[in-house]
Amino acid sequence: MNDLERFWHDLIDGRRYIINEVYGNEAMLRYRPHPKEKEYFLANNGRVAYSIEVSEHTRSFWDMCERMYGHKRLAYEDRLTKNKIKAQSYPEYKKGKAEREALAAKIRGVILDHAKEEHQDGQQGQQATAQETTGKEAANTRTTQEEGR
Repeated sequence: MNDLERFWHDLIDGRRYIINEVYGNEAMLRYRPHPKEKEYFLANNGRVAYSIEVSEHTRSFWDMCERMYGHKRLAYEDRLTKNKIKAQSYPEYKKGKAEREALAAKIRGVILDHAKEEHQDGQQGQQATAQETTGKEAANTRTTQEEGR
């Protein structure tokens, strides 16, 4: 077994872990990836290629989970919500609130600055395109006028 095959098995184990956490052990035991999914994964050197067959197989599994084990997903979400409330009630969490807000503001600022840079780059690209178009139109007008003489 090479590293890529080991990675594939780790990936499937991770999926099964999540399924077990959200939908329960019975759903986890029912999970089987589409047989071609592993072939595609190995053939594409670890990149997951899109396949209609694999997608439909996966979608049908998630639909089955929702039909048969949807109540377990709701219980899982409820448990997460209760754990969040419980964690937020701890004094340590309350002490770190200002630090978390400052960090969130810093991250938000970085993201907005990056978005602004991309937007400006896009505008500069649009301006350059507009200038090229204007220059070509002017050249075409001069050529047309010269031909008309």
